Amino acid sequence: MPPGLVRRGWDRRLAARFPPNPYVQRLVRAARAMGIAFEPSPLPEQWMYHPGRRAILIWGPDLSHQSLSYLVVIMAHELGHALDFERRRCAAAMLGHGQVSGHELEMEQAACVEGFLLLKRLAIPVSLRQYLMMLEPPLAGRVQADLEARLCCLLDRWGPAFARAAATRSVPGVALPPVA
Repeated sequence: MPPGLVRRGWDRRLAARFPPNPYVQRLVRAARAMGIAFEPSPLPEQWMYHPGRRAILIWGPDLSHQSLSYLVVIMAHELGHALDFERRRCAAAMLGHGQVSGHELEMEQAACVEGFLLLKRLAIPVSLRQYLMMLEPPLAGRVQADLEARLCCLLDRWGPAFARAAATRSVPGVALPPVA
């Protein structure tokens, strides 16, 4: 079977296994709107974002064994990586650099910040306090400081059209345009 068909098969099977919770489903639709696929994680109990394949690698057993809170936060975090990679890629292109670099803690912090802002844009009721409780120190403190300095700016380049598309059952066929 060609790799593309295998990948689409994984994507469909994994997407169908997410719980029917409306908040989890908003995040699944957000991933779809961003052109992100779902693939099985090769590492036990690990979720990851693979920027080259634009895929979230999911530890399948978590979909039936973890709490809804965990699934919402881990999905937001992995989508936060996608948003951060896109932001860094655009910044690197504007500066004429071909590489995206960053320290691991800084990348995790950026993904957590982007993930929380995504939760707010999608009207998913997770408070900052609840979100931070899911993170370990020192990351939680860094994310808190960053978010407290940014909460006035809840919409990024994906804008309100992205939030509306992710909140509905329909996913647009093309990527949503940037907003000013």
